[in-house]
Amino acid sequence: MNLSKDKKYLLGLSMGSDSLSLFSMLQKEGYVFSCAIVNYHFRKEADDEVNLAKEICKKNNIDIYVKDSYFKKGNFEDFARNERYEFFKELVDKYHFDEVLIAHNKDDLIETYLLQEKRGIVSYYGLLEETYIKGCKIRRPLLNYYKDELEQYCKDNNLPYCIDKTNFDTKYQRNKIRSELKLLSKEEKEKIVNLVKEKNNRLIEDNALIEKIIDNNKVALKVLDTLNEDQKVRLLYQFIKKYNQNYILKTSFAKEILSQINKTQGNKSFSLGEGLLIVKLYDCLRIVKIENYNYTVEVDRPSIVENRFIYFDLTKNLNLFYLNDDSFPLKIENVKGDEIIYLGKVKKKINRLFIDEKIDYIKRLYWPKIIDRHGKIVFVPRTTKNQNNNFVVKDLDGVI
Repeated sequence: MNLSKDKKYLLGLSMGSDSLSLFSMLQKEGYVFSCAIVNYHFRKEADDEVNLAKEICKKNNIDIYVKDSYFKKGNFEDFARNERYEFFKELVDKYHFDEVLIAHNKDDLIETYLLQEKRGIVSYYGLLEETYIKGCKIRRPLLNYYKDELEQYCKDNNLPYCIDKTNFDTKYQRNKIRSELKLLSKEEKEKIVNLVKEKNNRLIEDNALIEKIIDNNKVALKVLDTLNEDQKVRLLYQFIKKYNQNYILKTSFAKEILSQINKTQGNKSFSLGEGLLIVKLYDCLRIVKIENYNYTVEVDRPSIVENRFIYFDLTKNLNLFYLNDDSFPLKIENVKGDEIIYLGKVKKKINRLFIDEKIDYIKRLYWPKIIDRHGKIVFVPRTTKNQNNNFVVKDLDGVI
């Protein structure tokens, strides 16, 4: 199983044939381990299964830790997974286990891959033998075994494994896939496993290429055009994951973004949710987190104001900014696209100003306005700077 006799392991126990097989294998080969089991109180058999787990561990002098958890609402599978790994994390930190062992098998690998194909783009197809979840090192020693082989192992060794009846409830997508897999022969399953390996090998090659293309939060459009469609989709996924590890990018959405990029000559933005945008400029793509462009500067008296976005010299010519001594205190902050301003006596939407003056899309996010002490917007620049540099809207590079 490629484990070390020098390490202390925590086994995630469920009393199914897979985890009970791993329990037996660990014990027979003399590994140091303890068990952890979560009672979700979701099925009437749950208490009996936990009691059986306690009995087996006591009989074999193995420590077992039990967590009681109660599901209220939402997605049970997500809830159970989070509760399980939070418990493992707690035990690893408290008792200094080196690794957590999970008894996922080859059927689980195939199920995960088929689910991934339905849900969106991923970093890796199937299941990794080693990974980290919630800061814990997770190892899956049984990925070379099929479920039926582990069931037979339990029968051969008189291990009282339990069957989770909810696994037959096809309202859960994974269970639906599981029921379909039972109709496949071992040879047909092996073909899927080999396909997963091939896809992961291609991923490694594509990721190495993509890492070179993503440069300082930029993807040059002329380089993007050299990729095939699958590589372009993969690039969008990798690009977004740099700034939001938990983001799930649907293949269909990625293809829609790519289609719009091809059709649009000028600037265009695509909302990814949670204040994140992917922005097409004239020559590149950028990722933008809107909150990073928000700012407010309070100004009590005529002075020089500067931050990473702007420079204002309010010491020389207040008339340029439609200000006088009675305008203070004032605020300088970034505009919002739907705001209305007055340019002299002309009423204008900020967005219209941006279009008319051909303001760079990224600059629009931090374009400044001056608000006087009465709360009135009195000044919005029409250019990035004036002739005497009394104001400057700075160029930014690499900021998300």
